[in-house]
Amino acid sequence: MKRDIKPGASNFNDYHLGAQQSPEVRQLIIDALTGYKKTRSKRITLHKPLQTQVMPPVLAVEDEKLKVGRPRKNRVVQTPNGIFDSLEEAAAFYDVSAGAIKGRMIKKPARYYYIDK
Repeated sequence: MKRDIKPGASNFNDYHLGAQQSPEVRQLIIDALTGYKKTRSKRITLHKPLQTQVMPPVLAVEDEKLKVGRPRKNRVVQTPNGIFDSLEEAAAFYDVSAGAIKGRMIKKPARYYYIDK
């Protein structure tokens, strides 16, 4: 895909995803790719990066998915303020949702989640 398409321009090559489309559809694709519209009010805006919530780092959190097979060890959530028995307890303590904690973590070694950002 060409990266240097000017707003409103229609310089498609034959291999482009919109090359076989009708001119109207083609123009729509160009406008969507370049964020160009005829009126300023309808200009496509890029999504702003989400503001991450201020939250103390969580060192490790239990894996809540139950798997068939050998029984898993019961894991705890370890934070600078202490150790919690479950993700929900830690979330309640820091007054955020469990998803907010989980969303900021990646699975690093196979057993634990670490905050990455």
